[in-house]
Amino acid sequence: KFWAARGYTIVDQKAAEEINTWLRESTLEAKMKKSKGSKGAKAAAEPSAPADKKFIVSVTRGMNAKVVGQVTLPNKCTDEEVKQAAIELVTKEGELKAGQQHKGVLIAKNIVTVKC
Repeated sequence: KFWAARGYTIVDQKAAEEINTWLRESTLEAKMKKSKGSKGAKAAAEPSAPADKKFIVSVTRGMNAKVVGQVTLPNKCTDEEVKQAAIELVTKEGELKAGQQHKGVLIAKNIVTVKC
């Protein structure tokens, strides 16, 4: 009577058992759907993994930096290959003259900086 006076619904034992079984089944179904969805999402993400890695190439002269372009290389390339591709792009864009030496090449994550 105390709980009913506060607005709660009172049910008998049989109704309570029915509600409990329905809740167990619905939560089980929700868990199954959730686990199937996460496996499907992982499987779908694996084939779309990029086969190539993109690097942003920039040239720095003193304190002035200029983005020259982007180089796309295979995932399993070495740092030397990345540096060589960046130098080729900078030379092609005319920022580094043919035969001119650069002062260094830095690789930070996906950004390659060529110092002139």
